[in-house]
Amino acid sequence: MTQNVRDFYAELRRQESQLTEPFYFMMSLEDKRHGYHGGVVVEVTRANAAQLLTKRSHRIATPEEVEAWKAHEEERRKESAQTEYQRILNANPLLQQAEAARSQLDKTNPAKPGKEK
Repeated sequence: MTQNVRDFYAELRRQESQLTEPFYFMMSLEDKRHGYHGGVVVEVTRANAAQLLTKRSHRIATPEEVEAWKAHEEERRKESAQTEYQRILNANPLLQQAEAARSQLDKTNPAKPGKEK
């Protein structure tokens, strides 16, 4: 048992010494035996990346995977912001009136292209 622990930490130190960046994007690997779901991107510190690599539960994500993840996260942020705005709007009748008035004003006085208000 002691040798396995020593080997694990020796491998962990070796992995961490090879990593040069402070943060890494990691892609999870599927492992049904341990219940890991593959294809999930996470951003972690160098120390955590070394642990994930040593445990063989993740690999370093490719630039394409990172860009796809960032685009997906940005879409989720926009949806969340819109949902929160609607929640606040629905909770406050004065905001509903102001939004309706602004919407009506925009319909009656459309801005001319090329001119700023």
